[in-house]
Order: sequence, then structure tokens, then C-alpha cells
Amino acid sequence: MDMMRGHIMKILFVQNQLCSRAWKEAKVLNTCGIDLSLIELGYESSSKDHSIFKNIYIIPVNPDMNSMVKGKNKIIKGLKKIVKENNFDLIHIHNEPDNLGYWAKKNLDIPVVHDVHDLMSLKPIPWAKGPKKWIVRKMYNKWEKEICQNADGIMAPSLPMMKFIEKKYSPKRMAYVDNKPVKESFSRKEKIPGDRIHAVYSGGIGMDPESPRYLWPMFKELCDHGLKIHLYPPVFKKNEYEPIRSKCNEIKGMIFHLPVAQHEVIPEISQYHFGLVIFKIHTENIKMATSNRVYEYQIAGLPIITNDIGHIAEYIKEKGCGEVISEPDDIKGILSSNKDYILDTDDCFMDPGPIIDLYKKILNKK
Repeated sequence: MDMMRGHIMKILFVQNQLCSRAWKEAKVLNTCGIDLSLIELGYESSSKDHSIFKNIYIIPVNPDMNSMVKGKNKIIKGLKKIVKENNFDLIHIHNEPDNLGYWAKKNLDIPVVHDVHDLMSLKPIPWAKGPKKWIVRKMYNKWEKEICQNADGIMAPSLPMMKFIEKKYSPKRMAYVDNKPVKESFSRKEKIPGDRIHAVYSGGIGMDPESPRYLWPMFKELCDHGLKIHLYPPVFKKNEYEPIRSKCNEIKGMIFHLPVAQHEVIPEISQYHFGLVIFKIHTENIKMATSNRVYEYQIAGLPIITNDIGHIAEYIKEKGCGEVISEPDDIKGILSSNKDYILDTDDCFMDPGPIIDLYKKILNKK
């Protein structure tokens, strides 16, 4: 149990909808005896196990960008009320974008840790068109700058991104933890039998050609070279996954699967032969980021296939836990080889130390 002079830390996580990184961090902190509560917007997300949180609060504003901007006053009022009625030590707010952290730091008298999953200033905005894109970009950049400079502490998802934020914004305090799961027992399934090589892609998939995750042309090329690709999109509403299913059915060799909850991902993907971590466009953000799946694939016993660029590629080359490809055509050599990969999982589990140390520095004003 983690205590500070006999006091159990009371932490409030805040996110428009709980994502995999935030859930993993909360889960590993829960194993340390920290008292955790959660605020989500609109409704309780269904894809994560919420039992790790002592209390769950819902602010009745939908979690999409337009609703959050329109519901700003309601969100701030809800944050104030929940913080006032509870004796939290600090709040840990997760970005994408950075509006909740910015509003919290500006309106609450409580320490704020802001978790920068992605640098929004470096991400494309494919959903906004015309003049709206310029307005959204300006708003995103303002929120990011203000919270990175003024938060009591910043968490980053990788060492390269931490160094980038330090240089650009000079935050008060910083730490980083990679997007790793909690160390626990996972059961594996039997590998799919036969001569075909089956890969799994479990992650975000874009439907707009401007998106870095608009992977359909690359998926088609990989399948044309003989790879079978099993797609698990992280969307749980029928109106969101049906267009993805339809697009998937257009490509011979692709198999659509309904998404599984986060705690079921590793057992589910263990039946495949490779795990895909690929992007259409490598923004500066993507080059510095780490992926949840990089570590989950290894734990599940899957070597990784990724693009030959960025932090993820460097990690895979150094560790020998997969292949990096420059072109989809490179997959032919991988499919025809019997190469052994180093799937040592010693570095694949999250260490709560950097998070707790950051909390302590803030609360002790160090």
C-alpha cells in the first residue's frame, strides 16, 4: 500500500471517456493501494472494467468535441461540485484534447497532473473542414500550451515525448510511463492452425483518407501478398463499427471482429501469429509515441510488424521482437521465413513508480 506519512492518496482521474492508457495507469495505481475515483462525460464507458474506482461520477455532457465546447460551463460546474464535496489530494486529467486539463487548472484550487497521451498540436484534424479547421487548431494549441506550462505535473507516454515537451513548454514537473499493462496472469489461446499467416490489428482505424490511421490501402496490399488480417476496432456502438465492418468486407483476406473489452485483449489476440502497429502518415506525434499494443502483442506471444520509422520502430529493432517494413511488399519476405523473435516480456509491464513519485513531488511541493 502506498502511503504518504500514513495518508492514503486520494486521486481523481478525469477523462471525457476512459481510454486504455488511463485505465492501465489507474489499474496499476490501484494495486498500490491508492484511493481512485473517476469522472467521465455523458455516460460510463463500457469497454473498461470500472471496478478499480471507488467512485464514478458522470457529468451530463456528451464526450465529443462539439458537445464539450458547448457544455463548457456545465463541465466546469460539475468539476467544482465533485472536487468541493470530496477530499481529493490531486486530480489526474487525461488529454485528447487538453480542454479538461486547461479548464480544471484555471477554475479549481487543487493540484492538477495532466497526462499528455498525444501532442494535439502535432496531430492532424481530419474531422474539421474549411475555416473550422483553423479555429479548432488554434483552440487545441492554446489548450496544450496553457496546461503544459501551468499544470502542477505533466505525464508523458514516452521518453522522446517527455524531452520534446520539456524543450517546448518548460513544465513545472515531468515524468513518463509507457503504455504498458499491469503485470498479472494472462491465459493464451491456441494459435490458428494451417499454412496461412494470420496477423491482428487491434486499434484505431480511420475512415477519412486524411487520417494517419486510414490504413485500408495498406491492408489491401498486405492481404494481396498473402497475409490474413483480423481487425478489432475499439468502437462499441453499432453505428460506429458497421461502416468499418462494411469497409473490411471489401478487402479479400480481412476478417472483421467485434471489439473486446480491454481486459480481454491479450487472451483474444494470442491466437494470431503477428501483431500490426502501422500508420499511413507518421506525424511528429506518432514518431515519439508508444502504442498500447506494442507491449500487449509481446505478452500475448506475437512478434510485431511496424513501419520503419519512429520510436516504435527503434524499440522493435533494438529488442528484436518483430519486423519493421518500409513498403507493404516487404511482407513477402516475412511470410516466407521461419525467423525466431525475442519476446522477452520483462520490460512490458507498467511501473507505477514514476506516477507516484510525481504525485509525491507535487504534494510535498518539491
